[in-house]
Amino acid sequence: MRTITTDMIIQNIKEMCIEANLHLSSDMETVIHQARENEDSTLGKQILGQLCENMEIAGADEIPICQDTGMAIVFVKLGQDVHIEGINLTDAINE
Repeated sequence: MRTITTDMIIQNIKEMCIEANLHLSSDMETVIHQARENEDSTLGKQILGQLCENMEIAGADEIPICQDTGMAIVFVKLGQDVHIEGINLTDAINE
């Protein structure tokens, strides 16, 4: 049997949320940069340019890419040989 503490769950979810708010995956960054280059309209180029600048600032200064980053949804698959130790699992995820 494997024991996992809720402190570990809280820490890992915290790190994933921070990472998701500071950095896009490389394929998403590439698509946004390509969209900026391929955009015909001036306004579209400007908006996509701001997104690119926001991504760079977010990574360098460790601030969210966008202030409205949405809500996290957590899916959990838990095997029968796993024991969660600490607070309630739902409370740990919400923490």
